[in-house]
Amino acid sequence: MNRFIKNGENEKTDKTILRIEPALTIRICKDEESSWDTIWKWTWHSRREWMKNAWREKREALSPALEFLSGTGVKTILDCTCGLGYTAVLLAKEGYITHGSDASSAVEYAPVLAKEKGMKLRFFRSRWEELQRKVPARYDCIISDYFDEAPTISCIRNSARAIHSVLNEGGIFIFGAMNPRITDLKKLVEQEWKNKSGTGSYPVSRHEGLEVNALEITAKENNGISDTRIFLVRGKEGLAIEVAKIMNPRIVFDFRTYSAALRETGFRKITSVNDKGRFLNIAFK
Repeated sequence: MNRFIKNGENEKTDKTILRIEPALTIRICKDEESSWDTIWKWTWHSRREWMKNAWREKREALSPALEFLSGTGVKTILDCTCGLGYTAVLLAKEGYITHGSDASSAVEYAPVLAKEKGMKLRFFRSRWEELQRKVPARYDCIISDYFDEAPTISCIRNSARAIHSVLNEGGIFIFGAMNPRITDLKKLVEQEWKNKSGTGSYPVSRHEGLEVNALEITAKENNGISDTRIFLVRGKEGLAIEVAKIMNPRIVFDFRTYSAALRETGFRKITSVNDKGRFLNIAFK
């Protein structure tokens, strides 16, 4: 006989709100950190379906940074929002000594991705604020494609301070892709919303004894676009539904806010380079 269980009183853990054993389990992630762990887990599982185009897309996104770095004398780089490690691998292929860090479980999969490309790279789990305690070295350059989505002023300042501390003298911090001319954040949210479909689905992934279907539901909010991913996971033990919610993108502060915080924490110069409509934001120690 199936057993029906309700759970969810503990707000510190993910909520299993419904379990009909052994047929169905529904789990809702407790926060964004847990949500990112869930998203990376199933993104990695489905990599056969999307990996073919990922390298080309990542290379195109990285091209402004590669062009800028070519004349700087930079030798060592930390990608401090490395995700599955694509940027770190591409930087290593260009000859840079590269490490990767991320606040999520993506760093568990990144070494495997690097190994598949014939590389052995160092990855470690760390929030920006923790870098001073966790980095294995100091770097000529730190790069992040997510720093411009920091949720609070406190987070920006603490993170900038830690990033500054693990850069070599004269080091470079390349962050985000925000347009420095945009100050109307409500208008920016509207523009981002126009690029979103509202509801979509991902290709079905079938391997390792599991079939995974993924749905995406987006919604416009005051501070950006919320992205709810619903993963339907079917295996021998029945069906599991996992729900993860993130802000993608989070739009809270403009370029001036980040510049001010970076200067407060010791960066001497903050600038932005426009490469055919793609912005590269740079802070110099």
